[in-house]
Amino acid sequence: MGRNSIIKGLSKRITASYGKGFTKTNLYGYKKFYEMFPNIFHAVSGKSRILLSWTHYRILIQELNNEARTWYEQEALMQNWSTRTLQRNISSQYYFRILASQRKDLVEKEMLELTAPLQNPDPTEFIKNPVIGEFLGFTADSSYRESDLEEAIIDNLEEFLLEMGKGFAFVARQQHIHTEKRDYFIDLVIS
Repeated sequence: MGRNSIIKGLSKRITASYGKGFTKTNLYGYKKFYEMFPNIFHAVSGKSRILLSWTHYRILIQELNNEARTWYEQEALMQNWSTRTLQRNISSQYYFRILASQRKDLVEKEMLELTAPLQNPDPTEFIKNPVIGEFLGFTADSSYRESDLEEAIIDNLEEFLLEMGKGFAFVARQQHIHTEKRDYFIDLVIS
């Protein structure tokens, strides 16, 4: 039995036990992620923290050069790059162009101009992203009440905030808002 058939069989067994997200392609991606970011693998034991979303790391594992990958990871974190900006910068070899350039400021200016539209996505875009529901344990073919979603988010708050990206914080649950006409309760306040 070949390696491909073993991975395909493993994918079917894991999917049957745990649900979506364990395709053959994803299993290879998880292995590559472990090899390239072993310090994150041990995050549960407190040795490291995941600072970018899984989508960022899926993009980062495309870069085979260790120095470039580390640089992209740090820049994505410090500059709060969206996943689309990160993908564009890796695809255009931004790191290598910066290294080779005599005028780094011009290369950076060009990158900022070209990625500006990618940095300000529709704020409701994350709601449409099926990855968000997967880590909460939801499946695409089920209907859920708002309270189910709220409870799942609270139960998985750290993962939810990491998936949303850098700069978000949990403020309150069922926050009371009083206006002249009526009282309101906001389910979750995340800023």
